[in-house]
Order: sequence, then structure tokens, then C-alpha cells
Amino acid sequence: MRNNQYDPDITPGDLAIRRRQRPMPSRNELMKRCSFPSVNENRFLNRLLQGSGK
Repeated sequence: MRNNQYDPDITPGDLAIRRRQRPMPSRNELMKRCSFPSVNENRFLNRLLQGSGK
């Protein structure tokens, strides 16, 4: 059964949905991932410059 009565002990923080958030990796870990390749390794830019269109 649902109880729709007002409860003054409940705060807005109690009703907020909390999601787990992993801590931000260190700078060294980010650099090891190679998430940001150089311009020379950009396949989309290479395709655009070659004029392939597809």
C-alpha cells in the first residue's frame, strides 16, 4: 500500500537519485589511453582531404 501522507523528516536530498560516479583518472592514465590522437592519425580528416566523399 502507498502512504501519501506528508512526512516533514524527508528532505529534498533524500529524494534525489544518486548515481555512482567513478573518480577522474589521473593525467598519466589518460595519456596512456591515446584518447586524443594526433591530426595525422585522424581518419575522418584523411578522408576529407583525399576527397573520397564516402
